[in-house]
Amino acid sequence: MKKGHDGFTLVELVVVVVSILTLAAVATLYFRSLSEKYQVESLTKEMYSVLMRARNDASTTNIPQIVIVTANSMRSGPDADGDGNIDGNPVGVVQARYTINFGTPNIKFVRPGWTTNIQTLNIAKAPVAGGYSANVDPVMDCIVIAQTRINIGKMDGGGNCVQR
Repeated sequence: MKKGHDGFTLVELVVVVVSILTLAAVATLYFRSLSEKYQVESLTKEMYSVLMRARNDASTTNIPQIVIVTANSMRSGPDADGDGNIDGNPVGVVQARYTINFGTPNIKFVRPGWTTNIQTLNIAKAPVAGGYSANVDPVMDCIVIAQTRINIGKMDGGGNCVQR
């Protein structure tokens, strides 16, 4: 064995360290995108769940249910006196990490589970303030509320919710 040839050179060590850091950076960016995609889909499912519960409660209890939507939250509960406010404590609450786009802030469900507040709710995409990253492509990010149905979907490039 020749003297001075055991071990690694400084250049070899630098190449290995730079390679590891590059792989870690790429993995971190991928994980962030995947995490944000999951959060958008999870928020959409939570909103859908609150709407379906309100619709079901209106149908089974014979008490109108109201869902109050703001840019960053959603609450639901009974509205027996018809004043547009939740009577008592809300039964369904969602705190949104992203901005919610909506039409009418109060969605009311009546006895057969119907509503006249026909609209589309969606999670805002950047560059809207509070929107999720433009490079994230979730499977679902919108909800269509029709008179007798509530469907989950994905926003297309034209601003329409394509229902699943």
